[in-house]
Amino acid sequence: MPSAAAETFAQRIADVDLLMEIHGEIGHGSGTRGNPGPRVEVLNRSAIVLTTAIWEGYCEEVAAEALRHLIDHSADPKRLPKRLRAQVSAELNPEQAWQLAGDGWKKYLAARLATYAEKRAREFNTPASKRVDELMLEAIGLDKITDAWKWPPTTASKSRNKLDGWVQLRQDIAHGSGAAKPVRKKTVESYRTHVGRLVERTDAAVDAYLLQETGQSFF
Repeated sequence: MPSAAAETFAQRIADVDLLMEIHGEIGHGSGTRGNPGPRVEVLNRSAIVLTTAIWEGYCEEVAAEALRHLIDHSADPKRLPKRLRAQVSAELNPEQAWQLAGDGWKKYLAARLATYAEKRAREFNTPASKRVDELMLEAIGLDKITDAWKWPPTTASKSRNKLDGWVQLRQDIAHGSGAAKPVRKKTVESYRTHVGRLVERTDAAVDAYLLQETGQSFF
């Protein structure tokens, strides 16, 4: 059973599949081999931008969902992941430490979750591999989640590089960069398949981490 974030991803990514269906309906005869016509080109570019936004949304939502799991299934703040405790300690000054007494740490983390949701909305707008690693480390103390992005014959390094290339393409499209080349349907389909696999691997890695830290499965 996937995370709620993964289920939402599946619902949203169906819009990209619909764009590709429309592509098939209008694409024949609209361009030449190696040079898609303008009508399908705009569909392809839109699909790249939309896929990136959907992937970004998944990353934000699974981080928030995982933090909520840590709050709900940790009876003692000392059982929280060391990296997360270190993050919180660095944020608090001595006068604020009393806020963590009793169940205060749960209230603080819940409030922190809302604060970081707002922060991510402002700052997490380039969901490349490095930013995903930073997000998971900062939100739940999970280090280098992108190391889990591997499946035969794809290595984690190759998987990161592929994602980063597509995210950069999205940036070029969104900002009207001359570096943005014509986008083929094959590129869209490859990107859509890749982020689908990343969601599966990310869900599995987060689940294993939370089971280790709380004794309770994520799903």
